[in-house]
Amino acid sequence: MEPDKEQQQQKTSLEERCDQIFTQTTSFETLNQVLRRLQRRKAELLKVLDRPEFPLHNNASEQDIREFVTKRKLSGSTRSDKGRRCRDTFASLKKTCRKLGVSFWEYLTDRVSGQDLIPTLGELIAQKAASSLGELPATVSVSLALERKAPDKPIRPGQPTKREFEYIRHGTQTLIASFDVSRGKILHENIGQTSTEADFLAHRQQMVRVAPGVKKWHLVMDCLNTHQSESLVRSVVSIEGIPAFR
Repeated sequence: MEPDKEQQQQKTSLEERCDQIFTQTTSFETLNQVLRRLQRRKAELLKVLDRPEFPLHNNASEQDIREFVTKRKLSGSTRSDKGRRCRDTFASLKKTCRKLGVSFWEYLTDRVSGQDLIPTLGELIAQKAASSLGELPATVSVSLALERKAPDKPIRPGQPTKREFEYIRHGTQTLIASFDVSRGKILHENIGQTSTEADFLAHRQQMVRVAPGVKKWHLVMDCLNTHQSESLVRSVVSIEGIPAFR
């Protein structure tokens, strides 16, 4: 049996087994309520069958906040808003470096010395995302949020620190990428500071150049204005050899 067909049969078998378990009725109403809730969420619970890269647990999230929780238990909160921002920024940098396989000490040394030999963390994140994901929107903007719009309300007896949820944007890093969804391959990508009509047109033109053997392109895009601009239409007309129009 072909691997893909066998996997599809196993997936169908697991879905049917879940239906058998979650739709049964017991003598305990509390248990029946739990079973009905699981049945309503079956699509979410079995999402891993379609996307096997999804983890089956939330251990990563728990581990990410463990350091903060431990420090809060031992030392409490910081004495100033400036100290809190400094603590949170360095903790975020350290954890991001760890996940990207970059030495935090070497990263700080590189930045303080002004050598800038190590790429920015935003660039490393974009590279890792482009190399590991098979399906992404054509344009992804990565927000760099490091500053909140208002200071946090300090800790009080019986109440934890209340953190401001709105932040001040300090620019975006834009990733424009084209994917061959059928093979899960990246055809071409651009990383820049803007996502304009000219940027998207240049990306599409470069995409055609890197694959000269392709005779027919089928582009799947949303209705963003840059995806249906006049310059893009004129470029397609030129490639297809359609008579010029005004």
